[in-house]
Amino acid sequence: MNNRFEFLGSISLGQYIPRVSLFHQRDPRARLLTFFVLLVGILFTPNIFGLLIGFMAITLIYIFGQLPLEPAWRAIRRALPFIFVLAILQIVFSIHGEGETTFLTFWELDITQEDLRQALMLILRFII
Repeated sequence: MNNRFEFLGSISLGQYIPRVSLFHQRDPRARLLTFFVLLVGILFTPNIFGLLIGFMAITLIYIFGQLPLEPAWRAIRRALPFIFVLAILQIVFSIHGEGETTFLTFWELDITQEDLRQALMLILRFII
């Protein structure tokens, strides 16, 4: 018989992996609050330095939680084509401000350095 919730095993978000670790011994409400604070911080950080801090925090949680990296890496690999399409759309539909220098012109599309920075930030946000 086919399990209706079979797909949930392949999703890394919200999947609980029981371990005996410093992170797992914390109150579940504190872990949930930590998740939401990191999520909001990563989504709304305006620069790459904030993303670096978020990445380091998540890396520490994985280390202290003794969590396997394979499920996270599998989820990132599956989402990469979608993330790259979003980055291209970010570049194509961006609004250019005055004084921005054109980095590259492709057909009639002007790509600025700010467009590339915003696309990179989008890619890193999704991966982190």
